[in-house]
Amino acid sequence: MTCPSPPGATLALQEHMETAARDRGLPAAPLLAVLREMAATGLTETAVRHRVGPAVDLLQEIAGRLADTGAVPRADVAAARTRAWSLIAEGDIAEGDIAGAEAVLRGARDALEPPPGRTAPPRATPPADEPAQPRPLPQAADTAQPRAVLLTDEALLAALRGPFTEAAGILAEAARLLEPDAVAAAAAWRLAARCLRVGGEIADDPALLDAALRHLQQEVLPRVPRDAHPLDWAATQNAIGLVQFEIGKRGGEEAVPHAVAAFEAALEERRRDRMPEDWAKTQCNLGDALRLLGRHGDLDLLRRAVAAYTAVLEHWTRARVPHLWTFVQRDIARTLHVLAFFGDGAALRRAIPAYEAALEGFPPDPYDWAETQTLLGQALLELGNAGEDDAPRRAAAAFEAALAAYGRAGMPAEAARAQACLGDALRMLGERGDTAALHRAVAAYEAALAPETRDDTPADRAALQNALGAVLRLLGEQGDTAYLRRAAAVHAAALDLCTAEDDPVAWGHTQQALASTFYQLGRRGDAQAWHRAIAAGEAALDAFGRAGLPLDGVVARNTIGVALTERGDQGETAAQQDAVAMLEAALADCPRDRAPQLWARTQNNLGAALAAIGERGDEAALRRAAAAFEAALEERSREATPEAWAQTMGNLGNVLHSLGLLGDEDALHRAVSTHEAALRVQPADRVPLDCAITLNNLGTVLRTLGERGDLAALRRATEAFEFALALFEARDSPALAARARHNLEVAYALLPRA
Repeated sequence: MTCPSPPGATLALQEHMETAARDRGLPAAPLLAVLREMAATGLTETAVRHRVGPAVDLLQEIAGRLADTGAVPRADVAAARTRAWSLIAEGDIAEGDIAGAEAVLRGARDALEPPPGRTAPPRATPPADEPAQPRPLPQAADTAQPRAVLLTDEALLAALRGPFTEAAGILAEAARLLEPDAVAAAAAWRLAARCLRVGGEIADDPALLDAALRHLQQEVLPRVPRDAHPLDWAATQNAIGLVQFEIGKRGGEEAVPHAVAAFEAALEERRRDRMPEDWAKTQCNLGDALRLLGRHGDLDLLRRAVAAYTAVLEHWTRARVPHLWTFVQRDIARTLHVLAFFGDGAALRRAIPAYEAALEGFPPDPYDWAETQTLLGQALLELGNAGEDDAPRRAAAAFEAALAAYGRAGMPAEAARAQACLGDALRMLGERGDTAALHRAVAAYEAALAPETRDDTPADRAALQNALGAVLRLLGEQGDTAYLRRAAAVHAAALDLCTAEDDPVAWGHTQQALASTFYQLGRRGDAQAWHRAIAAGEAALDAFGRAGLPLDGVVARNTIGVALTERGDQGETAAQQDAVAMLEAALADCPRDRAPQLWARTQNNLGAALAAIGERGDEAALRRAAAAFEAALEERSREATPEAWAQTMGNLGNVLHSLGLLGDEDALHRAVSTHEAALRVQPADRVPLDCAITLNNLGTVLRTLGERGDLAALRRATEAFEFALALFEARDSPALAARARHNLEVAYALLPRA
């Protein structure tokens, strides 16, 4: 979105700048003037916010320079510099007179070196006996240093306003004036390189970054050799590292190791015992470079980054520099978060308290605080995926806090992203049985889809549509077919946003989501939905095959396989053989060691397809089905995946019942114990439908034993059917209730009359 003049997003940025100025003990007026100027140019809010940090750094440097009255041994120049700072710092807070300060500095420089063809003005009141004479012009050698100082001041003010290339050119001129003093000239060239680096970073311009690197390597390093000027050499190495880091961020992978080497070299001279502030800054820079270098999964580099940041906290304590301590805490948390992504489970648990510590330290700036809340929420979501029961609820609270902050600040694009994250957390809660959270997730995703922002892409909106569709499907699976039809419509709309040509992978995932939804509609009696589920699954399978994503193809094959199994149950017997072939092909593409849970899911679905064939009297198919379910249970453990474990146990119990009907008495007793085990992780108060289905299946096995003379088993069967019937009726599941009622009536009829 465009950053308007107040109100709106500029008010949030104004608060951000005022907070940043207050943290550094700086006046807010010049920063607000810069903000207004940037907003007037139509820069996006993101671009404006990206310039806040460099603007604050420049203002701090300007403040330090102009307060140094001993920098130039000339009273007129010192007075001009003092006047310039007064205009910057004490001007009307609505103005921040940067232009006036620049005019004062230019005037002082003109007085030192009048333009060609002019002479210095006469003294204002010459002695009565002396005619007015032009003053002799100052010699260039006498004014080179003060002119260079004034040029440097002007350059920094130009950079504060934004034209960084202009500032770098002024600094190059200052460096040439200082040339007899190699160290002073090097400092000016280094500052010019800094302006080019910041300009390249903000404008995403590689040419400016390359120019900055050339300045440092060709103009600065030769003037400050390490043996003669170790601290200036170290400052230059740090500057080189910053440029190489920015190049690396923009795809120049080969530059990042050079950045690490440059920061490590700088630290050889910037020791903590000698210059602690510079040491701390370079340590942080090293941490940033190591994190960037390790982002593809080098755990050693990432751990070195954490160590670099952690060392800084010993100097930048919360009590002394709370704003710096806070940002380092967040850097530690983000690095630990990346470590967790690459498999270090302990790192995720360390990241969460680091995020929480950063939140405690943040000043009341809505953007940084809300962004950190969002990062905390994402870490908690990952912890929830790992099985932490309370993590999704804590994640939802973090996203809600971020959402409220973005709303107060008038930042709709950021608020929409927070809504999407909130939807993810609520969906996870809903998947664990919280139906109210599912309804809230629908509202969150719909709110995230509402605003049209410039940052949105069709793929982004398609992903949100699919997330909304997934929640609607979960609601529909609880019994309301209308939700399933809404889910199908939402996924179909996502297909219009992201075509197979634009993004084949995203398109394939949308087809897969549509296939899963049609599968659920088929289970509700929509015969055409099975065909549509298979067609969508085949489209997804084709897309994943072209994209070289075999495991995604396994997921699609599973959906096709279970849909074919259901079609077979409806009378298309050939479809069941097709289902077995499809699922066997899926197993061939799914190595157990690479994707154990997907492998187990495929074994479970293969078992269901074989069981369907076995129900027609094929004992070999039933025994193959039992073997497939038992294989799935090797990965689906009661402790790690209780719901999936219970589902497979129920499937195995049904197959054992079928084998028992063919004469295997031991299989019948195994079926009873299998269903009873499943019930232990299916409490009626948490998963009533699953509990009722298993009770009904258990009752069926017990009734079979009762038919063979076991009266106690028959009585237990009636109890199981009664409990199942009550649960089905309470959950408004008439078809399932009718089945349980019929089973109960048959069991009652078998009981001997008193």
